Amino acid sequence: MGDEASKTRALWPAELFEILSGKGLDIGAGRDPIAPHVRVFDLEHGDAGRIDEYLDEHFDYVFSSHCLEHMVDPVDALQRWWSLVRPGGHLILVIPDENLYEQGYWPSVFNEDHKATFRIPSETWSPSSHRISELIETLRDIDQYTVSLQDDGYIRFPQVTLAKRQRTKPIRQWLFKKTRKLASMLAVKVDWRFLIPWGVAVDQTAYGALAQIQVVARKKPQP
Repeated sequence: MGDEASKTRALWPAELFEILSGKGLDIGAGRDPIAPHVRVFDLEHGDAGRIDEYLDEHFDYVFSSHCLEHMVDPVDALQRWWSLVRPGGHLILVIPDENLYEQGYWPSVFNEDHKATFRIPSETWSPSSHRISELIETLRDIDQYTVSLQDDGYIRFPQVTLAKRQRTKPIRQWLFKKTRKLASMLAVKVDWRFLIPWGVAVDQTAYGALAQIQVVARKKPQP
């Protein structure tokens, strides 16, 4: 999903930037770390799902953007990431919203490596879904947390429901995939968003939109 960390930073208020002080860790940063001097842990450093087996230290903040959905066991991975946060420190987590990104399709039609989806509401269509508030509340010694949907630039059409996408999935999504592949082979650039009203799932993050959930959690300070 590219430079989501930079796009996320552009939305932050001043108080969130204050969290990025001290010793920080960015899990799955790729080429877009959240801060200039943050420590990066990525594929070349080991398995982020077992990160505590590689790092025996604590951080003032741990940040991760669009990485948790790639973990085989996201619940266990999140517990391990949290264990690296010092008392009084913060975890900032950014993950795709299943309705805005996966759009009713599982496995994901946009990223075959996604192993889980995440949501804010109680209801879901995904067999691999995690309600983010329930996931966060399993963390020990959590002091407070916020959950927010970030959908800046995302185009919604009220008539395009998940049910409509499911009905049109067998043929329209298949045709879209083949047409998109042909356009790529011919090096033709097309803004596929014009297909959205017809129930076709389009990855709007490729056009600069956000389709994600952000969590900011603080660990209880030491007494």
